[in-house]
Amino acid sequence: MNLIAYKMCPDFKNDLTITSYMCLLDSLINEAEDVKEMRDTGILYNRLGSDEEVAKLFNQMNTDDLQWG
Repeated sequence: MNLIAYKMCPDFKNDLTITSYMCLLDSLINEAEDVKEMRDTGILYNRLGSDEEVAKLFNQMNTDDLQWG
């Protein structure tokens, strides 16, 4: 979340790469099983603890607001 906030800063030349990637992940992650599948295929590395915690984090983000600043 901090990286997204930094990338949205008006002083930063922003190509929206990180924000777009986070929006994509948010659209793909709805529950812990989605996180597990992405971990199993090597798309995600979970360092938060449980897959449920990762799913909860993505579901709490409001990427619609972040996408367009």
